Parts: sequence; C-alpha cells; structure tokens
Amino acid sequence: MSLDNFLLFFHFLSMFIYVAGLAAVMSSLLQAWGSKDVRFQVSSFEAAHTAEQALLMPGAVFTGITGLLVGAEGDYNLITTGWLVALEVIFLIVLLFCIPVLALGLGRVHLLSVQAARDSSATPKLEEALADNVPLVFGVIVIVLTIVMAYLAVFRPF
Repeated sequence: MSLDNFLLFFHFLSMFIYVAGLAAVMSSLLQAWGSKDVRFQVSSFEAAHTAEQALLMPGAVFTGITGLLVGAEGDYNLITTGWLVALEVIFLIVLLFCIPVLALGLGRVHLLSVQAARDSSATPKLEEALADNVPLVFGVIVIVLTIVMAYLAVFRPF
C-alpha cells in the first residue's frame, strides 16, 4: 500500500465520520424541534450533543488534517491552486465559526431542555431558545458548505 492510498483511505474515513456526525446531529435536532414533549426533546438534544462531540468535531478536525496531508503528498500547491484555496477557506469557516456556533446553540437548548424536564413543562427560556433556531440554521449552513466543498474537490472548477 502506497502512502497516497494510505492517506486517501484515512481522508475518506474522516470525511465519512464528519458527514455521519453532521447527519446524526441534524436528524436529532429536527426531531427535537418537531416535538412538544420536553422529555423527548431532552433525549434528542442529548443525542445531538453526543454526536456533535463524538463524530462531527473529530471528523471535521481529522478531515482537515488528512486533507492537508493528501494535498501535500499529491504535489498540489496549497496556496496558488484556486479551487484548493477556496476549499481551504470554506473549510476554515465551517471548522472555526459554523460548527462552534452550532455547538453553542445546541448546548444552550440542551441545558434549557434538561431544566424544563425537571418542571415537566417547557419554560419560557426554552421556548425562546427554540424560537431562535440557531443550531438548525448553522447546521443547514454547514450542510450547504459541505456540498460546496465536495463540489470543489471533485470538479476542481478553477
């Protein structure tokens, strides 16, 4: 097995973990937002929080690391190749801005839903947090930017 194949294998594995984490987070968030049962919301937010910590963040970090290694091993110029620079910038936006904001919003609604579960009814703060839709909005932004990154990597338009 060559170094190129070894790096590509781990890059695809890390991308799979990243996308699986994103799918798990978003499906749990959508289930929680669609329910009025506070206990169901708590379990859904807990599942989303766990997926974010166990799959989404590590997958994103390892995707970046292995992507840089694949690019360097493949003799790409990481600074002057147009599509690769665009991919790097979008990835950094996702990694350093969108995912942390998604995680903060998710942590907020998770905490508020746990507090509301103790009272067995939705609190005004939980209803306000659910009305904000911060995790959903940034989750959709991450999904769209992930599709753009995949397009850039596959078709290399410029």
